[in-house]
Amino acid sequence: MSGPLLELRNICKRFGRYDVLKDLNLSVGKGEIVGLLGPNGSGKTTTLRIAAGYSWSDEGEVLISGESVYPNAPFSRRDVGYLPEKVPLYDPLRVSEYLKFLASVRGLRGQIARGAVQRVLQAFNLSAVEGRLIAHLSKGFRQRVGLAQALLTQPKILLLDEPTNGLDPGQLVEARDMIRRASEDRAVIFFHPHYARSVSFMY
Repeated sequence: MSGPLLELRNICKRFGRYDVLKDLNLSVGKGEIVGLLGPNGSGKTTTLRIAAGYSWSDEGEVLISGESVYPNAPFSRRDVGYLPEKVPLYDPLRVSEYLKFLASVRGLRGQIARGAVQRVLQAFNLSAVEGRLIAHLSKGFRQRVGLAQALLTQPKILLLDEPTNGLDPGQLVEARDMIRRASEDRAVIFFHPHYARSVSFMY
């Protein structure tokens, strides 16, 4: 049996005098979906940011496929797809322009980049709006774009912070289905306050 795709070992994070995370240990393997539940301020978003490499722990270690992740080595985080709570969407860009830009930033070039953009456009039913300005999209479509950007590089690990934030009930069901499909053969960690009351999403 292969080892975990993502490991957090003895993670500690302090803000001032407060220990937000203390000796946190977590491992997630291929095909596993883990939900983070807890009250506000318990460190769920901080955990995701550290796992994604957007923030760094004061102590402990993050490993991806058994290899340590370092602040000065962004390539060590290449297998991580991250949807933050507030997705940095660029409203003046069209959907396809935004995804092409991010593909380039993440090192994809030429036909590989074009193929990646077309793949996520189709996976999240965005083809009909690929030429539309992001500023003109509904909340549901904006969230689809956020999920699409997280999967551009076909990461092994998917980290989702409030992935259905602000969606209506119909959009919520649709987003959950998209996340299920996106999670195949990946290690997934997600947080959303509603899931504390709706654990039926968990496998």
